[in-house]
Amino acid sequence: MYLTLLKYYALQGRNGYRDTLDLVAAMDTNNIEWKSEPAVYDYFLRALSHMSGNETKADKIIQQMIDNDLVPREQTMTAAIMCAARSGDLEACSRYIARMHRDWNLSLTEHMKAILLYACAKRGDFETAFEILTQLRRSGSLVRGERAIPSTTGRGVFKLKRGSRQQKQQTETDISAGRMKLEEALLNQETVNATNVLLALINETHAKRAGNKQLSQEFVKEEVSKVLELFTIITANPDRVDSQLYTIMMQYLSTLPSPLPGMMYLYKEMVASDRAKPNSITYRIMLEACAEQMDMDIGQVLWSDMVKNGIPADCYVRASYVKGWGRIGNIKLAEKHCKEGVIAQRTVDQNQESAYGSVAKAAAVSRATDMINLSVLHELMRANRASNIPGRVIELYQEIDRGQWGHNIRPNQFTLSIVLQACGSLSASPAVVDQGIELVDKFTAEHQGLAEATENNPQSHVDDLAGTIGALSSRSQALYEEYSLPGLSEINYQLYYTMLGRHHRQRKMLEVWEDMIRQSLPATGSESTPSRLIVSTVIESLENVQWGAGPIKRIWKDLEMRWPKADWTDKSRRHGRYGASGGHARDGGFDDDETTGAGGRFWRS
Repeated sequence: MYLTLLKYYALQGRNGYRDTLDLVAAMDTNNIEWKSEPAVYDYFLRALSHMSGNETKADKIIQQMIDNDLVPREQTMTAAIMCAARSGDLEACSRYIARMHRDWNLSLTEHMKAILLYACAKRGDFETAFEILTQLRRSGSLVRGERAIPSTTGRGVFKLKRGSRQQKQQTETDISAGRMKLEEALLNQETVNATNVLLALINETHAKRAGNKQLSQEFVKEEVSKVLELFTIITANPDRVDSQLYTIMMQYLSTLPSPLPGMMYLYKEMVASDRAKPNSITYRIMLEACAEQMDMDIGQVLWSDMVKNGIPADCYVRASYVKGWGRIGNIKLAEKHCKEGVIAQRTVDQNQESAYGSVAKAAAVSRATDMINLSVLHELMRANRASNIPGRVIELYQEIDRGQWGHNIRPNQFTLSIVLQACGSLSASPAVVDQGIELVDKFTAEHQGLAEATENNPQSHVDDLAGTIGALSSRSQALYEEYSLPGLSEINYQLYYTMLGRHHRQRKMLEVWEDMIRQSLPATGSESTPSRLIVSTVIESLENVQWGAGPIKRIWKDLEMRWPKADWTDKSRRHGRYGASGGHARDGGFDDDETTGAGGRFWRS
């Protein structure tokens, strides 16, 4: 039974490793001997392989096997290689392969080859991926000798050159030779291998593109031609075609200028194909491109096709569709599709409740079938903010907080940031700003209450951490998700101060400042410091309304007393205006300020 559970947890992604550790601890508690069972170590490694950067832990697990007189098996080394591949660490992969061949006489399997190509894809190393296809043998080692492709073609097989007619003919010969070698290398390869080779080239082009802030048309043309050429070679064999391959190509095209014509061409090929039908991920990528290009005519066609083909409009697809309507200013349609998501979610919840017998058990099931979530509502809130309807943004926040959009959907820090941006606009009325301040006060009070409860009863936090979704109330889940933030996030502090300063709420700004200093910013612990942007926002807001030097000097004093080693702002500006330590230029002190201004009297009172 324990091995069955370990196998299950090992396949559960990032959280699976923690569950496997808990299960092994339970085995120790019940005096169940497991250290002589090789499958336990295999499942440990498999659980680790879902996260990057765990090569050191994988080495320790393998060493523990050896210490217990166990010989690593093929399954063991496959999982270990996957741990390294997840980080794109080809050197660690090569080390594992050499050791398994040298020490345990294990052969390199096709699955291991696919994992190596996956590592190349993660790393964005097309050259090595090509080399693995052509030079990797079952001897268990990676050949690092001559390149499998002519050096004249460089990193990629299809690099074009300028020059004389003779040079052009030579280039075309090199390209043809490179294409033949690539076709030969891809011959009889499984689809997953071909897909990883394509990903390696795409990620390599992304890395090159990242270094060029201004992309020339020639650079983009050359980059696209190489990727399209490889995709053409791969799809020439109908047996290598699948939905994932086309979807990866769709994602690549979506990063280019004017992507929709090329994406629609591939989409029509997918519709006509028997092996590469569009799925929900395909539609999400295409609808996201439609939203970015503000072309909802195509978006409507795609949505209709998706509904007609019976593909569920999950929350990710719906978020992209709502975003598109919001970007062109059609708020009614954006909200209509959000409400349709709520109705669809209720149907899903009822079906799950019928299948599992209770709401708690249904809630504990993976939420892979969500029809609406917070990201969809964030797009609706952004649409209203962009259309200068801050009042509706406030209403949406309140509706989310009351659970009107779903019993498991509650506001988080990001939801609040949209509200603060809307209230910070010049179109926001004083009443809307007051509502925004009330929302922030309520949000921080709830978070501080949860943080205090966790501090007073740490065990309850541990129990919540180990519990299922059904074991927590909906509101507790949303708050627990950010229990470590007793106040606002740093970006929300910036937005809040901007809003208060823009609408001349300096008195409230000083109250928020005192509260922030008292509890410090929670981003990295009690010693984390406010950013320079926060400090400058507060100072400039106070300067703009001529509140006098007293409040400003008190802020400098708070900062220098709590974080004396930090450099907060431009010292020359600060010294010239407020004295050596932020105090008055006359005496350099904080306590002898006689300036009044609009806020000096308030501050001293």
